[in-house]
Amino acid sequence: FCSGALLSEYYILTAAHCVNYPEVRVFPLQVVFGIENLVEQSGERRMISDVFLHPDWTTGTEANDIAIIRIDRPINFTNRNYAKICLPSIDQLVVGDYPSAETSLVAIGWAYTMYEDIESDFLQQIRLIVLDEQTNQQ
Repeated sequence: FCSGALLSEYYILTAAHCVNYPEVRVFPLQVVFGIENLVEQSGERRMISDVFLHPDWTTGTEANDIAIIRIDRPINFTNRNYAKICLPSIDQLVVGDYPSAETSLVAIGWAYTMYEDIESDFLQQIRLIVLDEQTNQQ
């Protein structure tokens, strides 16, 4: 019902609103790797062993809507079919805003394709361009 990106062989970055349910901690939920549509029965599966919500995230807001999932067994982090997150180096963070304006980014997920649309059974991808802070304030 939600997507995520691999941080390492044990950890996945996702949205806090996806995992802030009692069921996540009570029922044995799985993470499935390497599928492109929700009908597929293939893919590598791992159980969720722990969930870490951002300490400043609260239900109903969009601020700090981030969480990290720990899986019970490592995943092959070198598999090219698994979405891995691209994190900046420390040098890039010290220099200024990251990512910088006009940088091209890619977002991948199962979300709606239009406002009030139905969710897609197929993994979606979109290319985005970073706007500078002045453009964001207009």
